[in-house]
Parts: sequence; C-alpha cells; structure tokens
Amino acid sequence: MAIKTYRPTTQTLRYRTTLVTDDITSKKPHKPLVEGKLRTGGRRNSGDTTMRSGRLGTAQLRTIDFKRDKHGIPGQW
Repeated sequence: MAIKTYRPTTQTLRYRTTLVTDDITSKKPHKPLVEGKLRTGGRRNSGDTTMRSGRLGTAQLRTIDFKRDKHGIPGQW
C-alpha cells in the first residue's frame, strides 16, 4: 500500500498522510451481486408526503449480504 502525503495548503494538511488502498479494493461493489432498492418517495400508505425530498440518489444493495443464513451454514447467492 502506498502512503499519500498532502500539500500544506492549510495548517491541518501540513502533516497529514493517508493510506491508498486502490490496489486492494475497488470503490464500487461487484455488479452481479447488486440490485436496486425501490423507494416510496417519502410517502405513506395514504399518499401524502412525509419527507421534503425523497428521491435524491440511487440506492444499491448487495444481495449477498442479505441472504446469509445462521452460523455454521454457508450463505446463498
């Protein structure tokens, strides 16, 4: 892993270093294991809005995380 050093443009960045993990992980999850999550847009069952903005982003959930079974039993894909 590489170590990233920042340019000292502010006092807090002067001694800051972080680890770069691009070679270990990727930013996005594996595409076949991801499915979208349906949202209601901030509405109840009667149809009135309960949130000021309900559809700001796309929610992606990993399906393998929600199909794990009990301890000692392998998970399903």
